[in-house]
Amino acid sequence: QAILGSRSAAHSCPSQRLHDMPLRPADVERLPPMIPGADVAEAQRLEDLKQFRKYLVDTGGVKALMKLFQHTAQNEMRLDNPTLLKDFLGKYQEESFESSEEVTLWRENEEFRKHNGELEEHVKRLEVELDEAQRLRLSSQLWAELAPGAGAVELSLGALYTRLCGNDTEACPDAISEASEVVVSKEPFCAWVAWLDDSLRAWIQATLLPRLAAAGGAPPFESELKKDAGMSRDLREFLLETAKRFSEE
Repeated sequence: QAILGSRSAAHSCPSQRLHDMPLRPADVERLPPMIPGADVAEAQRLEDLKQFRKYLVDTGGVKALMKLFQHTAQNEMRLDNPTLLKDFLGKYQEESFESSEEVTLWRENEEFRKHNGELEEHVKRLEVELDEAQRLRLSSQLWAELAPGAGAVELSLGALYTRLCGNDTEACPDAISEASEVVVSKEPFCAWVAWLDDSLRAWIQATLLPRLAAAGGAPPFESELKKDAGMSRDLREFLLETAKRFSEE
């Protein structure tokens, strides 16, 4: 029983055994120093005071209090004057934050920001208008090269193929052959070309228009088809997209 009692006592008081264990000097040196609670409270009080002073300086409170004290010392030595604060605030209103130089600069900056925003919106609108004008110019140039005559306002799909590829109908896509009598008007065609996808518009600008201009009225792709070089992918895509768009009307 004495042995069991000693074992149960040993197992029931682990904290007592840890408390009785001695600390090595090296462990004691690594422990942080204990700070009294009063010192912690004082440090917090000083930090709060520092932040409050900073707040008074940032908001202009110190300047206002100094002016109040100066006014009191110069004009009102009787601190029991009931109108002291009202009179001071009435005189101080002209120099208040609302009319200070900082507010003036702030308002000017706000006006500049607003004006800059308006200018940016105006620039964006001009960029959109410029892009639209360039697109329409490209489509108008293409129509002028494709349509027979300066004043032509209509062009059939069959005439479009002949203008580009000549009379060789073997290479003509079925979509064009089946809709060769479909008539395309100038305005819908120009509007459609203006908003084609970027890759096809880039091909029109870089390849199709220069070749039409260099051919001098002859079909620019006729020689390639006669040499059995085949129709280029971009040309075929342009013809198929044209047939798809205008044969549906």
